[in-house]
Amino acid sequence: MSRLLLILIGMVFLLVAALCDLEYSSLGFPDGHLTEFDIETRSLRYATAWANLALGLLACALGAVWHKAPIALVPVFAVALILVAAPSRILPRCPQIQSCISIYEGITGHPPDDGIGG
Repeated sequence: MSRLLLILIGMVFLLVAALCDLEYSSLGFPDGHLTEFDIETRSLRYATAWANLALGLLACALGAVWHKAPIALVPVFAVALILVAAPSRILPRCPQIQSCISIYEGITGHPPDDGIGG
């Protein structure tokens, strides 16, 4: 049972990584203009996409190869799913989320400029 759960969690990581790649490859579409927010968060976006890919491959490999995978690995990967996959899905929507705007302002000293509003 723990093998199946590891493989399923790994597939969720891989799905999130694919969605991140699809979303990040279309930054600046259609005119190629990147907003200040896109430029400032580009490295973090790519890092979370790569982390999702690495964790997804690791979870799938452990689930597929390790015949007696300990059940303790499932909560570890579930917590990693929350800590890595959730921010990678929230980050692109940060300029529309008030709590995210407050955190972003606290770190950078200015609100996120996502190019909306003129």
